[in-house]
Amino acid sequence: MTGTLRYGPGNDWQLTVGVPATWRRIATFADATVSAANAPTINTMPERVAGDATISLLGVAWREAVGRPTVVWSLDGAMATGGGDRGTGGGLVVSKSYDPAVLFAGLTFLYGLRVNPSDPRWSLAKHNYGFQVGYTYAVNDDLALSTAFLGTYRNTRSPDGIAIPPAPAYYALQLGTTWLLARSRFVEPSVAMRVGGVVQ
Repeated sequence: MTGTLRYGPGNDWQLTVGVPATWRRIATFADATVSAANAPTINTMPERVAGDATISLLGVAWREAVGRPTVVWSLDGAMATGGGDRGTGGGLVVSKSYDPAVLFAGLTFLYGLRVNPSDPRWSLAKHNYGFQVGYTYAVNDDLALSTAFLGTYRNTRSPDGIAIPPAPAYYALQLGTTWLLARSRFVEPSVAMRVGGVVQ
């Protein structure tokens, strides 16, 4: 779950701050032949993790015109407010409107300034690439629906040089909506479902 706050200090500018939170349950299986126990054991431990905050400054490079899409750039950063990740990078998003829909695609890169592959709470690697492609459909003046396919790739490393490193690729399908509550006030709930890949 991620809480996001967006603020537009002026035309063609936007500041975004996001704070994620994760709840997970970790189950450990111990084989009786390895642990010298009478029977295999399964230990289950719930864990709540406050993630590292992200901050982005977005700006419009140029606006859509005939035969030309809108291009938005971003400067992105991860701050060590949770597990300890810290990184910096940027991205580009290209969009084109076909009323009442808007198609978009984007690429991002984040360089890990501080990473720790041995801590499962840390999610950044040294080099982190991401992409998104999807569309937004305006139902009316107050409500819009969106669908996006997201992907990330990280050059993950083994935590100790022996154990299998985390899966480098992650793909998800995200469904969301944007609801206009009042002038300059929006609510944007969304849900993402993992698609394919190796679960670790």
